[in-house]
Amino acid sequence: VGQIAGATREVSFQSVLDISGPITSTLWYGLVNITGDVTLAAGETLTIAPGTTVVFVEVDQNSDDIGDYELTIHGTLIVDGTADEPVIFTGLDTDGDTSTEPYGGVYLTASGGGSAISHAVFEYAYYGLHISHDVVLDGVELRDNFIGLVLQAGAKTVDLGDVHVHDSTDDGIKQTSGTVNAASCTVASNGEDGWDVDDATANFSDCTIADNGKVGVFYRGSGKGT
Repeated sequence: VGQIAGATREVSFQSVLDISGPITSTLWYGLVNITGDVTLAAGETLTIAPGTTVVFVEVDQNSDDIGDYELTIHGTLIVDGTADEPVIFTGLDTDGDTSTEPYGGVYLTASGGGSAISHAVFEYAYYGLHISHDVVLDGVELRDNFIGLVLQAGAKTVDLGDVHVHDSTDDGIKQTSGTVNAASCTVASNGEDGWDVDDATANFSDCTIADNGKVGVFYRGSGKGT
């Protein structure tokens, strides 16, 4: 008497990882706290699952108003976000000063390759995403960074689809190398140039570049595009 035949309850557990130092091939999921510089070795792959949040803890030991910690990829970065469950890269403001960038950014170096980033948000970094190898970006938002996207030596071909770069303090995109093919992208409301193309090629299809502080697309040197 007074008993019930059965009961069920849903219980969810979120993985919390604290990461710093060198890493090899691995999978990140849940909440990932970056508590020091993180470096993926050449030939290794970092895969990030849908819905993951990567938080860089703000530490500014040299007092330059830029957080010290960065994620550096010498191998391959695969970000498997979805429209419903994007992957978020963000910073934890520990000093209450919102004018500083809590972390340096995410760097894809020239020694790596084959990276693909789908449905991700990069926010509150000095460089939201700094690319020096070939990569495909799809459904990516870069917002409220000092510079949203940097493309330098080693980034020979970068394909951007449905990428949105906005509200950067400086340029939205700074490109000094390679060819970028951008389709259905938006570059808007950045403090300086929308897209600075210096001795590189930027091709656009159905893109909107508007309301930036200076020039929408600034071709320097041998910079060109269609």
